[in-house]
Amino acid sequence: MKLLRKLQSPVLFLGFIGMLVGCATTEQEFYKRSPVSNALEIPPNLVKAKLDGSFSIPTVGGLGAEKVLLSSNATVSLQSDGRMRWLEISEPTNKIWDHVLAFWENNEIPVLWENKKLGIMQTDWVDNYESEFLRDRFRVRIEVGKTPRTSLLFLTHQGVQKDFYQDGIVNVWEARTYDKELEIEVLGQLLEYFALEPQRVKELIKKAKKQKPGSTLELKNSPPSLVIHATKDKSWSFVAAAVDRMGHLIIERDQLEGVLTIRVSEDEFATDFSIGLVGAFTKRETFKLKFSVIDEKETRIIVLDDEFIEEDSQQARNILIRIKDNL
Repeated sequence: MKLLRKLQSPVLFLGFIGMLVGCATTEQEFYKRSPVSNALEIPPNLVKAKLDGSFSIPTVGGLGAEKVLLSSNATVSLQSDGRMRWLEISEPTNKIWDHVLAFWENNEIPVLWENKKLGIMQTDWVDNYESEFLRDRFRVRIEVGKTPRTSLLFLTHQGVQKDFYQDGIVNVWEARTYDKELEIEVLGQLLEYFALEPQRVKELIKKAKKQKPGSTLELKNSPPSLVIHATKDKSWSFVAAAVDRMGHLIIERDQLEGVLTIRVSEDEFATDFSIGLVGAFTKRETFKLKFSVIDEKETRIIVLDDEFIEEDSQQARNILIRIKDNL
């Protein structure tokens, strides 16, 4: 089985627009494993995969796709809410975990690390044969659904692009905005892998392409907050996906108390929360997000320190801004 996507040329590459447009017109674009720079950070207690190889990404509904058979009475569906999409599968999480690892392996997509206890696996960086200026990686998070023996599968994308400085003499890799379309396409390939009919996959994908959830930053408040125009449960899922897109790691979930604990990644392409800070500041390893209900359609999120005290700092504001950017 081969995966597929349509490449969208970043606006920043104006100097290379001709080359990029040429890439975008091809029917099939090829990807390979390629480290971006130095070896990426492997978070503690995670297993580094040994898989290596090259792969291509075909269009959803492509012929010859390998499939995995779930239990005879199992169902799989693509759910969406705002900019959030996920798969709901009537199988236990341990079984889905093994299937997803096999999905990456069958497509020769290298998995950089995995942690079954946290329910997270992340691929290595891959770049496009036709466009040397873009690279991508994916993170899958699998959670237990509210219904017994049901799993929820969330997939998020991170991308980097090559930027040029000093008349093209210096070039560096820098983070770029996540690709919503690519997330949907890969979820579609997973649906087909779980033996859903290609035509039904296309219908679900078309339905899933909606706008992101509304949200409002209240940075002048003390403490600053982010208000998401959705229920607490939905806001929880939206923010968890945003954290994945930023490259950081959710290490504790207390949904009853409404607190997510995030470990800040040292990966150079993870979102930097210290940008714009002046003077000395403490480089933090973790932060907490507190969710509280405003009403049945709105949820407020604030930042807590390690002692569960509300934060009224510029760094707390930066965290909320970055979360909103990745919703």
